[in-house]
Amino acid sequence: MENNINNTEETVEIDLGELFHVIWSKIWIIIAVTVVCAAIIGNVTYFLIDPTYTASSTVYLLPREGEAMSQVEMQIGTQMTNDAAKLAKSKSVIEPVLKDLKLQMDYEELAKKVSVDNPTDTRLIDISVRDADPQMAADISNALADSLCEQVATIMKTDRPTIAERAVAPDKPSAPSMKKNVVIAALLGLFATMAVIVIQYILDDSIKTAEDVEKYLQLNTLASIPLEFSDDSETKTRKKIRKKK
Repeated sequence: MENNINNTEETVEIDLGELFHVIWSKIWIIIAVTVVCAAIIGNVTYFLIDPTYTASSTVYLLPREGEAMSQVEMQIGTQMTNDAAKLAKSKSVIEPVLKDLKLQMDYEELAKKVSVDNPTDTRLIDISVRDADPQMAADISNALADSLCEQVATIMKTDRPTIAERAVAPDKPSAPSMKKNVVIAALLGLFATMAVIVIQYILDDSIKTAEDVEKYLQLNTLASIPLEFSDDSETKTRKKIRKKK
């Protein structure tokens, strides 16, 4: 029973030195595939993907004028800042912007372009807008900041927040990132090519040398017959012998 189990078990031994030699022998294929993948994604990024621009404005929530802030009131102020950050993407803030700027989109479409961030331990709210038009991105961000200040004062019954920084039209696109896309494509091409080479090496069970015969078939080799003669003089001598016969 044990012999049958041992005979049916298959083990795969990998010679790391030989594997490295196989990979190194195909290094030009690996380099070529890597360069081609990077070039394709680079051209797709440059010619087919429209760039988008990001503009940001900052709103600062102030305490009521003339009030000294206790520890509890500071915690309440922090909670109010979190609430205001969530309010920034609500319909009560976004819909007035759609009307004021006469945008040809609905609430869901504009909300997808807006991202709101509240830096840790601050009372600042950053409102960022992505758009294909840099000036439009800045206009929407500023309009959202104004709308948020109005809604915070109305809903939370507090002083109107201050706009700490207004958005300006960006000079450079924020996406797509040419360098990032090219690097990712090159790495994918590199690892995919190497994976294919390694898999082919592992699955290749053909016998190539006398050592392979002894290793896989447990047979001793008595002799080996060369397929080609490396010595030209020996080849010429054999041809002359054949002609004499």
